[in-house]
Amino acid sequence: LTNCVFSNNNVRGTNGDSAVSNTNASIPVIGKSGGKGAAADSAYGGAVFSFGDLSIFNCKFITNSAVGGAGGDGADGQSAGTKGGNGGRGGAGGSAAGGAVFNYGTLTVVNSTFSGNVAKGGAGGIGGSGGSALIPGVNGFAGAQGFGSGGGIYTADLQTAQVANSTFDHNTAHGGDGSQGGESIGGVGQNGPRGGDGLGGGIYNSGWLYFINSTF
Repeated sequence: LTNCVFSNNNVRGTNGDSAVSNTNASIPVIGKSGGKGAAADSAYGGAVFSFGDLSIFNCKFITNSAVGGAGGDGADGQSAGTKGGNGGRGGAGGSAAGGAVFNYGTLTVVNSTFSGNVAKGGAGGIGGSGGSALIPGVNGFAGAQGFGSGGGIYTADLQTAQVANSTFDHNTAHGGDGSQGGESIGGVGQNGPRGGDGLGGGIYNSGWLYFINSTF
């Protein structure tokens, strides 16, 4: 890539579907558990996705983004006479890697600018509530949050990445937000999980990385 400008491009992972709660009007002795929310898809490379060696010369990457999808919510457990159904677990949020560039191979970047790019993981789905009964169902856990890595560049190969005479400005890697666990009618809730990890606001690299005359 030479003398190129990539601006306001976006890639998003698809949200996971939420599970459907049981709507049977009859009250069973033992309630059915709620289904699990589906996991979301991840997102890679807001402007460029490369599965090979990549060279970038005199290019600008401005306000591109990769955003993981949100996990689907778990369904509520069915109410019953004796034992309520358990709430379903929320689906996992999608991860995001490379707000501007995702590369799996040798990478060379020269005289280029990365500004205002974002990699943001998706939130996990909300846990379903346990069904009411003499013995209430257990509330569902919220889904895990996606990670956000490499706000400007994510390079995944174990080979060498080289960056020279380049500027990385106001790029962001943001892990997905934590979601709430299921909550029973009586107000007792399931703990929500920790938020997702954010790794490498400017660059995430898993191999050798060399910088020359560059600004972050």
